[in-house]
Amino acid sequence: MGECPKPDALFVTVSSCGTVAGLLVGLSLAGLSVPVIGIRVVDAWMANTRHVDWLVWGLRRLVRRRLPGGADLAAGPLPSFTLLHDYFGGGYGAPTAQSELAVELAKQDGLRLENTYTGKTFAAIGDWGRRNPGKIAVFWNTYNGVDLSSVVGGLDYHRLPQVFWPFFDTSGLSR
Repeated sequence: MGECPKPDALFVTVSSCGTVAGLLVGLSLAGLSVPVIGIRVVDAWMANTRHVDWLVWGLRRLVRRRLPGGADLAAGPLPSFTLLHDYFGGGYGAPTAQSELAVELAKQDGLRLENTYTGKTFAAIGDWGRRNPGKIAVFWNTYNGVDLSSVVGGLDYHRLPQVFWPFFDTSGLSR
């Protein structure tokens, strides 16, 4: 299996802000400065940069407390983050013409999306790609109800950067 080239941007749907906060901290821990572009799909009182900042602060605090050398790890620079509001549409759960078209285009390539969350993010990637020909984007697909435990259960976490190992071997952590 080959490696993925470093992307120019990572796109993710933003609702509770937990996924995007985790991605920002995880990318920082991995030393990857990939810009993250979030697509807001819920009301702005819930999905906003202040909420993301608060969750990132909490995650970094957890890393500082739980990992050996965590204070140094959690001090690394975060990737840039942009929260786009243009794809929200008429309200929570409301599809847009752009999201419906994006879902149909994704379906042609065997990618199953829905039109109120992931379809809006996929529409944003399409627009970004047309403005940035030749650039590489990663679509962080948050739409998945498939149990992957049988797939990941046999994977060796030691193949990941060592900074992530304590998250898998939690025997020495205090609660």
